[in-house]
Amino acid sequence: MMEPKDGQALDIFLWPSLLLGSLRVAVSQLLLQTQASTDETHLNIAGPSAR
Repeated sequence: MMEPKDGQALDIFLWPSLLLGSLRVAVSQLLLQTQASTDETHLNIAGPSAR
């Protein structure tokens, strides 16, 4: 009876860390994408106005 409980405890501790890791990766990728897109829009906005 003890082994399944240990496995469950490991899962309880393992899943949140995996979720946090994937969330961090997704957030960093989203931030990079939004940064690149905002840089592009700034260039596009500055281009016509500069002319």
